[in-house]
Amino acid sequence: MNMGQRSALFRTYVRHDDPEARQTVITTSLWLILTLSFPIGLLALVLSKPLATLLAGSPDYALWVALGIGGVAFKTLLRLPQAIMRAREQSRRYAFLTVAQTIVALVLAITFVVGLHLGGRGVLLSQLGAEGHTNGVNALAAQVAVRAGEVNVLEDAESFALLFLELEA
Repeated sequence: MNMGQRSALFRTYVRHDDPEARQTVITTSLWLILTLSFPIGLLALVLSKPLATLLAGSPDYALWVALGIGGVAFKTLLRLPQAIMRAREQSRRYAFLTVAQTIVALVLAITFVVGLHLGGRGVLLSQLGAEGHTNGVNALAAQVAVRAGEVNVLEDAESFALLFLELEA
């Protein structure tokens, strides 16, 4: 659903030396993601029952389709901050976030699939949970930065991704 935004952002961001131009790249990417991806995701979510019928032959799988769509939506939100971390050469933070997300997904998958015997639904729930957890941690870091005065929301309101990245790892 991000339509190559991560690669395009990285490629375009590093071409500019001017911080203002780089901010424009980030802002444009954010608006593209929000205006193109989320309406498509919301439409797919609304149509999860017909999609389940089409894909699995039964509307009973609508919850599975909705879980998959939710995971993709969270992943789309997370990819922009990760691309900015790469572009800003914040490799430690990027690696930490990626490894932490993988560990959370693994623990949740084992819990849901092995412990709770949820099968494929457990896999989808674990991915959704891991993406949601990582986005939640980012949002919490953003709130801490705002409250500490490290980020001025009025100046940086154009890009939520900047809020997530202002704290040094």
